[in-house]
Amino acid sequence: MAVQFGHARFVYNHFLKVRQARNAARGEGLRYHDTTRMLTALKRAPDHKWLQAADTQVLQQRLKDLEHAFVNFFDGRARFRSRRDRQSIRYPQRVKVDVGARCSRLPSLWSRSYYAGAIGQVSEDTVKRYIETQKGK
Repeated sequence: MAVQFGHARFVYNHFLKVRQARNAARGEGLRYHDTTRMLTALKRAPDHKWLQAADTQVLQQRLKDLEHAFVNFFDGRARFRSRRDRQSIRYPQRVKVDVGARCSRLPSLWSRSYYAGAIGQVSEDTVKRYIETQKGK
């Protein structure tokens, strides 16, 4: 799990630096689709082969987060992510919810319990590094 968080943070910070350099050099930015193509090339590069161990959808969600940060520019500049920040990753597909067992299963990682009553159809699940149980709340 820590590996997924590290890969997601690396991709966010790497493409933030690329977007800032492109904007400073040419005065134009990159869009989400441009960065996904660059991510594919980056994963194939010999010095970044380790990125292939990460779930592709998690990395793509991080690029969407970066795009969202640039769209909301007036709320504040996009900033680099730190290990000390709140860490979360999203899985947009392949999330299974077992209502009887009261848990959700993420792709090849682990299970976590949920404490909600009835749930609807799950379209996306967010995993936070430190999941706190709702004691007394």
